[in-house]
Amino acid sequence: FCLSRGLGDVYKRQVFISVIIPALNNKKYLLDAINSVLNQTLSRDKYEIIVVKNFQDQDFDDYLNSKGVLSINTNKIPASEKIIEALKIARGDIISFLDYDDIFVPYKLEIIYKIFSNDDKVGYYRNRLITFRDGDSIENILNNLKYSKEIIRVKNQEKEDKLKFMIENNAYVNNSTISIRKDILIKFIEKNIYSYKGLLDHIHFYIGLKSNYDIVLDPNVLTLYRINPHKIQEWIWKKTEYVKRGVETLNTLIALIEEDNNNYAYFRYDSYAKLAWLKCWGSILPTKIDSKYKLHLADLRTYNNITLKRLICVALGYMPSFVKYILVNIALRWYLKNSIGREI
Repeated sequence: FCLSRGLGDVYKRQVFISVIIPALNNKKYLLDAINSVLNQTLSRDKYEIIVVKNFQDQDFDDYLNSKGVLSINTNKIPASEKIIEALKIARGDIISFLDYDDIFVPYKLEIIYKIFSNDDKVGYYRNRLITFRDGDSIENILNNLKYSKEIIRVKNQEKEDKLKFMIENNAYVNNSTISIRKDILIKFIEKNIYSYKGLLDHIHFYIGLKSNYDIVLDPNVLTLYRINPHKIQEWIWKKTEYVKRGVETLNTLIALIEEDNNNYAYFRYDSYAKLAWLKCWGSILPTKIDSKYKLHLADLRTYNNITLKRLICVALGYMPSFVKYILVNIALRWYLKNSIGREI
């Protein structure tokens, strides 16, 4: 990756953090995400914002330019490819990710700056998030948050012993909670360009795991995760795509773990459990989906994950589509009702 030249004075100054926001066909929430990064307590000269999007809007681009936000227009769709485009010009030592419909708490970058700038042994950082939905008062949510809990430090030599603990504490959940040193991210991408895709939060955690750096888990909420209301057909389509990406990502991770011949057996075991969960959804969704994304008895034997719930999933795969549609509709209603205000 080579840094760009001639980007203008606003892009010539040295920064410590590069916030990358990949956006897809949607301006509805993107401005909220960008403004949450602009309104940080950290001095603006210590971070940059790079938005990579696949749409053009002159007024929108003019606004970004007026705020010193670098905007890249591309016809590339996957978030991974957008991130790679941003990395070509990113100047920060630390990369923080933000999905276009999520929001940073105002002091998030200040916390990240203190953690990484004061300790060059930290390579991967993950904070907790809280879920919210359209119509919720962001101001009220922020006013109720307090940064009061001690961070958890996992030293490089402790990673294997504490891997189960990290996974149980959601060390890989949601890209908008993750910050990582650019050097290990680029090193992985250059070596595994075709593996850098799918569920990037899982990939980024694996990068931090196999690096020689320490991992920091922050139990404080610094990210707001938006629960978008979907019509049932739209939700089914998005869930189907998520299942496909997830299965491909986890198969890739399992292959990388075996290829690297490392000792992260629990990570492989956890990946098998998640594969069973994703393929369970593949079996339940009332849509056409390749058999490799559905759960079969042979999978349960391979994953050593034969449980009553999983057997029910296998059976549901043979149900008529209208029955699956009813079940998915119930599941979506339950999710929207019970997922708001959760800390993860």
